[in-house]
Amino acid sequence: MTMNRCTGRLFALLAVGLVGCASKRGASEPSDAWWLLPDLGDEDGDDDGGDDDDEDDDDEGEYLEGAVFWGEAFFSGDTLDEGYIGFYIASEDEGLVCELEYVIASASSTSGCDECSEAFELTYGDLEFAEGDESACAEYGWDGLAGTTVKVGSAGSTLWVDAGEGWVAAGESERDGGDWFFQGVVE
Repeated sequence: MTMNRCTGRLFALLAVGLVGCASKRGASEPSDAWWLLPDLGDEDGDDDGGDDDDEDDDDEGEYLEGAVFWGEAFFSGDTLDEGYIGFYIASEDEGLVCELEYVIASASSTSGCDECSEAFELTYGDLEFAEGDESACAEYGWDGLAGTTVKVGSAGSTLWVDAGEGWVAAGESERDGGDWFFQGVVE
């Protein structure tokens, strides 16, 4: 792997967060984002015509090409019920190369993001899941993040991240009640 200036900066910032050289463009068009479904049905299992993405969970086409971070957090008020932060690398030729997923150990409201309607400091918990060539993910510094924190926030559909050098737009975000999903491309 050739390391350019942006990639070198990314290695340093991943020790404390998600983004170093995040793309200024969104991770994908909103219609292509896996979490932006028109309706997921109700909690009692009745389907009211919403899209169901369970059928294509194993499709290689659902992965964005490149190095990607994502998260999902489920809140009751400002209290985290459950959450995960993950990273993956995918290529057109190989499909999914590697993926790591961490449990979010804690979340607390944070300030300082003037653009954000809400922002949280998330602490990485245990590594919950690893798949593929873990050494490829390790090259990005995505292994061994347990116990570190990152600040993430949202403003509409834009994800904001502060990895120690100030808040930057870093991808897409959707908050639906207590459910929050986000994703961004790392370049």
